[in-house]
Amino acid sequence: MKPHILRYILAACMLATCTLSSSAKDYQAVVFGAKSDGVTLNTQSIQRAIDHIAAEGGGRLIFTVGRYLTGAIQLKSNVTLHIGEGATLVAAPPIYDMLTGSMPPALISAKGQDHVAITGKGVIEGNSQKLQNSGKTQVDKGYLRAEDVPAHPMTHAKADAVTRLMPCIIYMEQCSNVTIKNIQIQDAANDAIVLHQSKGCKLESVRFFHLHGHLPLVQDQCTGVTSKDNYADDKSVAYTLVSGEGKNESVK
Repeated sequence: MKPHILRYILAACMLATCTLSSSAKDYQAVVFGAKSDGVTLNTQSIQRAIDHIAAEGGGRLIFTVGRYLTGAIQLKSNVTLHIGEGATLVAAPPIYDMLTGSMPPALISAKGQDHVAITGKGVIEGNSQKLQNSGKTQVDKGYLRAEDVPAHPMTHAKADAVTRLMPCIIYMEQCSNVTIKNIQIQDAANDAIVLHQSKGCKLESVRFFHLHGHLPLVQDQCTGVTSKDNYADDKSVAYTLVSGEGKNESVK
């Protein structure tokens, strides 16, 4: 075979490999069994997808139009949750579905992970009233105690049991290079985003609605937290974070 033909074939193979590699970095949630009917509990299928993508070296898990009901899920390094326009990730109402064991209650959490992201023009819905009703029922019956569940870093020690059990939307602990961009967060049962001992976190064009008096962003012992072009409909808490020193600061 002539050298120039061999070079052509090798170049074509390399181009095909790069193309396949690039396209392989996007994964559809429905391929892993996620249902967008707003009824099916998708926790296991979404977590299985995240674990698979992380094992493959990273990529985006894409949610298309529909409502995806899920319990607590944990992000892994180099994985992006991309919630597309018209897609909504909905917190499952039983309080037990929000409990992760060693982590404070949260719909989406990560610990010790690097380069994680939540993007897209879709919605993350906290389902606050149903979660509060579920938590209150379990506490009143004596089945669940606040001290059995790790509390968020800034939770007041005197807060009632139900309040302490409520999940935030996003919780990141000891993570680095976190990006949350373009997403809409609504109907939070607790503070929307909590960052603990993390660094290099960026919030951009995040929209907060119906926070019920909770904060859009809380950070504790973090460095390099930046915020740009975010919006909250509750002006009393808009663009506010609570630092580890206990003082309020603007992040507008």
